Amino acid sequence: MRESTDGEDKTMSEELESIVQELFNAVDKLDVPGVAALVADDAQMVDEVSRKWTRGKSNVEDAFASATGVVSNINSKVSEFHTVVTGDSGIVTCVLNQTYTFEGHEVVIYAPTTVVFSKSQGTWKISLLHSVPLS
Repeated sequence: MRESTDGEDKTMSEELESIVQELFNAVDKLDVPGVAALVADDAQMVDEVSRKWTRGKSNVEDAFASATGVVSNINSKVSEFHTVVTGDSGIVTCVLNQTYTFEGHEVVIYAPTTVVFSKSQGTWKISLLHSVPLS
């Protein structure tokens, strides 16, 4: 793998970083279909609320849908992007600063985050979302 630094790779880096921003914009809006549209069929993620792994697109959708009942007022800021692209795979590491209300209590998190992408039929999809807040 190589860090994206030249013209074509820079464009791919920007594209993947844009998808990460789009993901967290959908999360902020509690837009379950918006999140689902970005993930691969075999996607995996850490579910912060249940503190368990969630595997498969339908389970990711279910996890986000169930969170909408207990989480509100989400505000995500993503920074410190670093992107590596090789062929049809990409890795974005970044930092997620997020606030939200969980069961009536404000939560503030700082979470180093990894998003792994795979390209299928010309479209980048999220295969792995690993974001675990540090305490």
